[in-house]
Amino acid sequence: MLVASLYSVDDSYPPLQEAAARGQADAARLLLDNGAQVNHVADFENTPLNTAASYGHMDVVRILLERGADVCYGRPGGTAGDIARARGYKELAELLKTAEATKCK
Repeated sequence: MLVASLYSVDDSYPPLQEAAARGQADAARLLLDNGAQVNHVADFENTPLNTAASYGHMDVVRILLERGADVCYGRPGGTAGDIARARGYKELAELLKTAEATKCK
């Protein structure tokens, strides 16, 4: 039921983006297991990682990073780490800073 409610005909905001926005870690994992694109750029140049970071969803961010999300991707509002820092999600910002240090050059 949870995943069924995430499906949409609107490709501009795909199911993984919705799961990231709502903090639905199990749904995100299921969608990724079934071929969802971890780095899909949706409306407003957001990736699922940017979206999860903007809402402070640590569990979803961890899953996305484990599945190869591009932590270095920067949209006009910055990287996921920039977004987490700007919104005051300190623990999440530290996680993303560590990931950026190893992957972004």
